[in-house]
Amino acid sequence: MTLIASAFLAIPAIADDEPKYGGTLTYMIPADAPPSFDGHRESTYATVHSVAPFYSVLIRVNPENPADITHFVCDLCTELPQPTDDGKTYAFKIRQDVKFHDGSPLTAADVAASYNKIIFPPNGQLSARSSNYLMVDKVEAPDPATVVFHLKFPTSAFLPALADPFNFIYKKEILDKDPRWYEKNILGSGPFKFVDYQVGQSIKGEKNTEYYLRGRPYLDGFTGIYADKQAVRVEAIRADRAAIEFRSWPIGRVHGYPLWDYDIEALGELLGEMEADKRRAVPGIGSDRADVVLAGIVVFQEVLRAAKADHIVVSGTGIREGIALEAVVHHLFETSRYSHGLPPSFAIRPKLLGFLDIVVLPLLRAAGQENHERFPVASEINPYPGPQLMRYSCTPAPTPLMFETLPRLSRAMPIVTFAAACRSR
Repeated sequence: MTLIASAFLAIPAIADDEPKYGGTLTYMIPADAPPSFDGHRESTYATVHSVAPFYSVLIRVNPENPADITHFVCDLCTELPQPTDDGKTYAFKIRQDVKFHDGSPLTAADVAASYNKIIFPPNGQLSARSSNYLMVDKVEAPDPATVVFHLKFPTSAFLPALADPFNFIYKKEILDKDPRWYEKNILGSGPFKFVDYQVGQSIKGEKNTEYYLRGRPYLDGFTGIYADKQAVRVEAIRADRAAIEFRSWPIGRVHGYPLWDYDIEALGELLGEMEADKRRAVPGIGSDRADVVLAGIVVFQEVLRAAKADHIVVSGTGIREGIALEAVVHHLFETSRYSHGLPPSFAIRPKLLGFLDIVVLPLLRAAGQENHERFPVASEINPYPGPQLMRYSCTPAPTPLMFETLPRLSRAMPIVTFAAACRSR
């Protein structure tokens, strides 16, 4: 999504570059059609690559620096607010110069209605990301220029959840009449207006001349071409019938990325045609993998066939962390002694300590557990103990495990962290 935003708004890669206006961007969409147009319901490339240019969001990853996925900027808000009420209340001021493509003004009521649909979906409705907002108590719009999020507890996971690129802002009037209207229809306030959709073929948009970011977008329009076959997409780009496919990430680590069977097959064919020296030059392979990558692809294909699966999900965390987490969860939920909570102490590897510092310690303090300890220790639950492992402990034993899920940033990194709240029994 950040790549798409940068391309459609034509933000230059170098600050001194002068942007050029005009032209139509044609790009490939890796699907035959989106399951629906509703970004709140869906989580596929087919949806976000089709309709993201038509919509605005509350906040987003900075499109001028998409590699920094912790730097959020306003889209519809005027500035990022400082939380109040000990970190449990966020009040966003909404721009007053924004219009939907039908000419009606966008207000805080529309923002609140959209997030209420995402966080608290109506009965019978699906929300792909409602679990990202376990910390949210309620969302309200006290006036046309203010939307307020009330949290159950303070957490650093909240702003990343708001910045999910699928969090399109819909029109409250339409949602009140038909919450499913956006599954088959498009009406946003983004840089492009909807023009045409041909099932299985293409989707088109034209420049929104009343876009609230003055001077944007630079493009006159865009055309997204659907093609579920990798070979078709590659050939279209090679033949200059399309300029790009938006499926690469401006980040150093990919986590939660789905790799489909047809992509693996196409990758094997592409790399198999290369000499080893050329494979070494491919980003992400390097000299140490150029000789074994083809065998690795065969292994992946056989695993998929044996599992009768159509895709795998890439993990950016090592297998040791996974084994440790599995051991922790098993210890929590399978043993009788701690079947309803964490043991009095638990250990985790340093990669997750940042999340624990942000999430666990404030919860311990809020629960009056100022006597928690943090010290190096070898752990019986981690099969790879070492001097850098850290143990958190509290007395008495904590209440049930609380899971928090950081959202998918740039459609890449769903990260699950966990925290323990120590309370007296």
